[in-house]
Amino acid sequence: MIAWGAIYCLYMFYYNRLLSGAADAILDLEKQFPSFQLSTKTAVAIRNSTKGRKWFYLIVFIRLGIISIFLWLSDILKIVDYLLTIAALEIANE
Repeated sequence: MIAWGAIYCLYMFYYNRLLSGAADAILDLEKQFPSFQLSTKTAVAIRNSTKGRKWFYLIVFIRLGIISIFLWLSDILKIVDYLLTIAALEIANE
């Protein structure tokens, strides 16, 4: 889960800004050369799609959290079962 959080931070605070900056640079280039229309639609899509990306990271984070909880509970149940088995063996040996 820590790794997933690090990936989210890297994406939202570095890659997303890098992508937006590249789109802005191409838009500036298009202003100089109006015959080029390479990134107008791309720039709009980049700026409008951050909500979907945040939902994607949130859904995966929640799933990882649920899986982690189930694995933790599974380990706790194994420990309890082990302790109960030891207690039963001690009672049987008395």
